[in-house]
Amino acid sequence: MLKREFYMIVERDEDGFFVGEVPQLKACYSQGRTLDELKS
Repeated sequence: MLKREFYMIVERDEDGFFVGEVPQLKACYSQGRTLDELKS
């Protein structure tokens, strides 16, 4: 099994949601009300 690690940039938007992006993966975005929700 190949294991890779990526960096995630996390910011908070004007509505209070967390928004995450993985710059190494094109169009890889996520959002959530909490950090746990963002990462799942």
